[in-house]
Amino acid sequence: MRPHFCSVDLDQPEVKLSPLPSFLRQKSLTAKDVDNWAEAAKDAFCKLLAQYSAFECDANTEAWKAAEKEVLSVVKEDALVEFDPSRQVVTVAGRADDIKKIRAPVENILLKLMILVSVSRADICSFKVDAVVNAANEDLQHIGGLALALLKAAGPNLQKISNDLVAKDGKLRPGDAVVTDGCSLPCRYVVHAVGPRYSDSDKKTSVFRLKCAVRESLSQAERASCSTVAMPAISSGVFGFPVELCTETIARAVREYCDDPSGPGSLTEVHLVDNNDATVRMMAAAVSREFSDLEPIMTVPQPAAGKHKGAAG
Repeated sequence: MRPHFCSVDLDQPEVKLSPLPSFLRQKSLTAKDVDNWAEAAKDAFCKLLAQYSAFECDANTEAWKAAEKEVLSVVKEDALVEFDPSRQVVTVAGRADDIKKIRAPVENILLKLMILVSVSRADICSFKVDAVVNAANEDLQHIGGLALALLKAAGPNLQKISNDLVAKDGKLRPGDAVVTDGCSLPCRYVVHAVGPRYSDSDKKTSVFRLKCAVRESLSQAERASCSTVAMPAISSGVFGFPVELCTETIARAVREYCDDPSGPGSLTEVHLVDNNDATVRMMAAAVSREFSDLEPIMTVPQPAAGKHKGAAG
């Protein structure tokens, strides 16, 4: 019997090997010939596929638009690249030897365009980012907690700017956020976010408004063309939001913002910052749970030496 190639339909959910018609038309074809062909075809197909591999990278639509040209310039003719917007994933497939060479460069290109979420124990007043989020009240009167600490670091002009803004546009509501100049702070902008006053009797509304405050803060930073932003545990101070629930809500809101199909825009880094050890640990745990599918790298902060009281959100 003469050898005959087979055709394979890879577009179907199941790969089906089928002999060419010329094989079946051969004279003196026996059942043994067909069995031998089937075994040979499977072996050949497995050996062929073993020469190929693929990998996937997470990428939202905006990141892929920005990275596509650079990725294709690295891949060239060595592999096929496909972006699936419904899954927010880029798939690269080709010969295994070629994939080994191009995987790291492609992953690095996409990684630098994705948003970094970190948890830090630090003084947000001196944190070096484009914008810091202030846990503000509806009147933007920076008279206590983190708001007062930021005012002292920024200088009195921050209160004047805030007063002018409220006089012009009126009071803010829980869930709102606005941007002002950073004045003497190391950041360019301050995003004033009004978190909710926690209510045991209406927990659902409190959580909803806190999520709104987080999302609006990130949106305001993005509209100001910021790349990096630092956010405290909003409402966890005088507004009485239970710290564990607060950190869980903030982590979930940040994840939802990152996963939004419209993408994080200009933002590349979101730093969740507090100078209280317990709050930082709870925030780190919440972020670890919320981003568990991405296998986050966690470093547990060590307790600060001595007692240090800091402003809470």
